[in-house]
Amino acid sequence: MENNILAFIDEYGDTCLDTTKENISSLFIIVAVIINSNQRATLEDGLQTIREDYFQGSEIKSSKIGNNDKRRKIILERVNALDFKCYAYIIDKNKLTGKGFQYRKSFYKFAHGIVDKELFSTIPNIKIFADEIGSGDYMKNFVNYVKKTKVPTLFDNDFIFSNSEQTNIVQLADFIAGTLSRCYDEKKKSSRSNEFMRLLENKILSVNTWPIEYDLFAYSDNLTEFDVNIRDVSIQKAKSFLYDNSPRRKPEHYEEQKIVIEYLLFYLLNIDSKRFVSSKTLLSVLNYNRDSKIKTSRNLMQNVIAPLRGKKVLIASTKNDTGGYKLPSNIKDINNFIDTFNSQVAPMLSRLKICQEVLKLASIGELDILKQDKYKTIAKIMEVLE
Repeated sequence: MENNILAFIDEYGDTCLDTTKENISSLFIIVAVIINSNQRATLEDGLQTIREDYFQGSEIKSSKIGNNDKRRKIILERVNALDFKCYAYIIDKNKLTGKGFQYRKSFYKFAHGIVDKELFSTIPNIKIFADEIGSGDYMKNFVNYVKKTKVPTLFDNDFIFSNSEQTNIVQLADFIAGTLSRCYDEKKKSSRSNEFMRLLENKILSVNTWPIEYDLFAYSDNLTEFDVNIRDVSIQKAKSFLYDNSPRRKPEHYEEQKIVIEYLLFYLLNIDSKRFVSSKTLLSVLNYNRDSKIKTSRNLMQNVIAPLRGKKVLIASTKNDTGGYKLPSNIKDINNFIDTFNSQVAPMLSRLKICQEVLKLASIGELDILKQDKYKTIAKIMEVLE
């Protein structure tokens, strides 16, 4: 089968584990720019224009911008106008304790193995292009390693190395990875990190971390201790769904539920902990370069949000016309959810109570529509309303 989805990978950081050294990164960040194959030519052309306007025709490299945040923001604004999405994985090098990680080749196999396996399992018909690393023999061995460890699928997929000088989209992955370092790496973190993440808001599908309990925030919130507890438990429950309860036999819409939780986590930790994500945005993420059956807000609620709540994932929602969801980060979010629930359920129960009373009166007490066994729970609720 012909590959339709393409991913272009590059990274920020080094493989040295002694992060106390001045010029050694504390994080290793891998970014995959994901597009449909028919988008490639247009994206390459758009990036070529950026190369000529800001890099004198040479490669687009984050290191050339360095800590010039004003220039980085201008380039990000240009990048934001292009058509692509991206996926990021951030590894905390301080947590890599095994002796094998001291070797560059082992480090790359571990880091890229995590990302490549995730991409191959989530997007079966994907073709991955990665920036060249090491010698020709090492790259050949690395390709064989990826093919042996990737998840088997019914579709064709592939992994090849590509020279970044000849592939503008790999250069884009480098630039985004470097920009994320300005948001997360404490050695390089910029005071404008939140501005950068805002510009990438509609481009990033998710930012995952290793280890999974490692939470990265691109900004800081002024939260009470009570609010911090709510935020932390909502993050914990979301991650439990993603990593602790991955079923061998996946139920219907499991992939859609996983994608939504990953995006809500990304949004809470990186964009805005107070803002709700619209149903329209979530539907756009779900249907980007994949054939999802979730096409409407109603589908989203019934097949994604409701089952997630049933699995103890905390998801707050708004009751306005646009509709939106988020992982709760404070008591106000919880109150919003209760208000939404109350605005829908209380009127329905009231109308049901009226119906029950009218029919009892009309039948002179002989017909009580809630006396059936299957309505026991509702009957108990109605007794409270009397």
